[in-house]
Amino acid sequence: MKKPVKAYGGNGNSVIYEFPDGTGANKCGGKIVWRSTNPGNITSGTLSRRFGFIGNNGPFIIFPDFATGKQTVFKLLRLPVYSDLTLEKTIIKYAPPSANDTESYIAFVVGRTGYRRTDPMKNLKLGPLVDAIIDKEGYLKKVNHGKIKFISDVT
Repeated sequence: MKKPVKAYGGNGNSVIYEFPDGTGANKCGGKIVWRSTNPGNITSGTLSRRFGFIGNNGPFIIFPDFATGKQTVFKLLRLPVYSDLTLEKTIIKYAPPSANDTESYIAFVVGRTGYRRTDPMKNLKLGPLVDAIIDKEGYLKKVNHGKIKFISDVT
């Protein structure tokens, strides 16, 4: 797929992507993590807006591609707001109890990475952590994918 330059939530169950040549794509069905090409399920906010997003889908930001979304998870976790915390406190901040089963999220990440809850983030390799987050959020699971319909003219 071409790299989109703009995107926005459609009817609540789709995301419209616009390409530089005026064509587009409608990702419909599936889970929001897939529709928004947002493998970390990152919500809109001051920090997240700095990292290559191309639109919003409700509270979630939309990325042009998987690589940009994944790189944003790395960039967020390198910020002092996370890097000065333990793994447990990082997950509590990243996936707060108000919107997640944070305890199960922590247990999943610990089990997947082999890291301890009390490990300081600054001592951890982020690759395994980012992969665990993407796995937990379900981006790569085919069951969470919908359909892509191409649009000849989005203007």
